[in-house]
Amino acid sequence: MDDKDLRALDEYVLRLEGLARKYECEIQVINTGSCGALDSQRDAGPD
Repeated sequence: MDDKDLRALDEYVLRLEGLARKYECEIQVINTGSCGALDSQRDAGPD
């Protein structure tokens, strides 16, 4: 593999990690009715 291949692979992995987080949260909403990550962001917002 050359540097170009490694960069492409790294970008692909980052996209997969982002999708995994997105769907992990969606599954959590289905199972529990809320997403802890979203809830903590909402609670941390300025009031």
